[in-house]
Amino acid sequence: MSAALLSAITDDPDIKQGLFPSPGANPRTGGKTKAAYHWALCVNLFQEHPDYKIAFSRAATAKQKGTWANKIKNRIKR
Repeated sequence: MSAALLSAITDDPDIKQGLFPSPGANPRTGGKTKAAYHWALCVNLFQEHPDYKIAFSRAATAKQKGTWANKIKNRIKR
């Protein structure tokens, strides 16, 4: 799963820039928070994943989506 996460980050320049802004002036993220980019990674990784597809599709509320996004955030921290 870690390899898929790294691949998803490096393949999408918007996500990469949003999570890891280049040094210099304030980055332009379009008003999105890092949590929004974490959720975008969740969608990329889990929407069609055979093991997590059903559980991921049940995330309807903001709190449930936040739980999935936190899993990505914690994995990135490691």
